[in-house]
Amino acid sequence: LSFKPMVFTIDSLPPTGNLYDVQALQEYNGINQKERASILHYISSLSPVINFETSKIPKTDYIKQKEQEIIRQYEGEISGYIAGLQQTQEKRSVKLKKIEETEKEITNIRSRLKTLKEEMDDKNSSDLVVVGAWYFSKTSSLKWGSEKRFRILVPFQNVTVTKWDNGNCTWQEFREIKTNDGTSTVVTGNLVEQLDEFYAIVTIEAKKRDKYSIQIRELQVKIESLEKQAEKLNNHLDRIVANTEKCEKEVQLLRSYIAQKRKLIEDINSNWMTLEEAYQRHLEIYKHCNNY
Repeated sequence: LSFKPMVFTIDSLPPTGNLYDVQALQEYNGINQKERASILHYISSLSPVINFETSKIPKTDYIKQKEQEIIRQYEGEISGYIAGLQQTQEKRSVKLKKIEETEKEITNIRSRLKTLKEEMDDKNSSDLVVVGAWYFSKTSSLKWGSEKRFRILVPFQNVTVTKWDNGNCTWQEFREIKTNDGTSTVVTGNLVEQLDEFYAIVTIEAKKRDKYSIQIRELQVKIESLEKQAEKLNNHLDRIVANTEKCEKEVQLLRSYIAQKRKLIEDINSNWMTLEEAYQRHLEIYKHCNNY
């Protein structure tokens, strides 16, 4: 031979080719024993010995033709995945925008709730505020010893009444009366001037929660309404986020499918293949052809 052969085969059949002729087979093996031993000795001296697991062979035109059919099928699947990916990404974009809008709306409601609750805390307290007052100062039209009467009505019964003067008058009468209907307080009285110049003040105070009881009830209604809106929006936001996460998983899955198909096309486009790949490719082509 003018070159080192890649593969050797040893003929172990009898010349007649009859596998069932035992006598002829024994005679043939005995005659060719030395020749076979020489060939095996020569084979073992070759370096390197061929590795069928890594060695590659060229693809036949038939395999290439069939592989192009498979590639077209994969490309069709990729087109479908891309269309689904675009549709899913559009849905995700819409949901992300909806999440942003919902979170902004929730933030606005929380800000309003914070303001209302701060106002509620301020009004619903035991701090005293002025709910009624009477002021008097000396005028030139009054004569010495003149009498000045006053009457103050406030729509609260739990009140604190205080009076003050500059010491130049006498309080002849000063009464605090609770109305029978339990809703109001009347403060009446009169004072007499003793000197030319005098000043007097009567002040009625009540707790803030009493003075602003109506506003407090209105604030409670507003707060409850906003809290229900916030709860509803939070539940809606949770659903949108869950759907968005589902879209994210679909996007990742579709991208994975596309990458897998492109890798298969890349592998198929090679002009060479191992014996194992040839066997697997044969099975794939056979399966592919049977599907059609």
